[in-house]
Amino acid sequence: PPPAVTSMAPAAIVYATNLRGSVDAIADHPLDPDRNWLTRDHSGEVTFVRTDFADPPGGASQAPRAQEFRVLMRRTGSGSDAIQVCFRALRGTTEGPDSQCVHLGPGGAFPIDVKLTLPPHAAGHVGLRIWAASSASGGGAEVGAVRWFAAAA
Repeated sequence: PPPAVTSMAPAAIVYATNLRGSVDAIADHPLDPDRNWLTRDHSGEVTFVRTDFADPPGGASQAPRAQEFRVLMRRTGSGSDAIQVCFRALRGTTEGPDSQCVHLGPGGAFPIDVKLTLPPHAAGHVGLRIWAASSASGGGAEVGAVRWFAAAA
């Protein structure tokens, strides 16, 4: 049978660049969000955030296997060009072997489902790194909610 899955909100924001707000702003479920967001400080600049999660009941799988995340994001600023947003999983300070990138267009908030592989044999809490480019027209991205659907060991 497949391993049990636990839906987990981030426990901490390890660092953020060009985003303002606390971990409480993104702790809700992306399919049932509140009105709080990590908001951009400056238009025309890249946004970057790394979140960490507590260990799920039973511990997180140490195998280099896909883990699922869901992130609520929105494009802000002027223009209608798409913003590239990329995601990468971490364990401690070790990055996973893959990343996933999407293009975020205007028109509201969108939940983004991401499957990423955890780094094998690394120690530390599971984290998610989110990087969003800035558009030529000054548009950028903001984060509204983050979830890890943790597959237990």
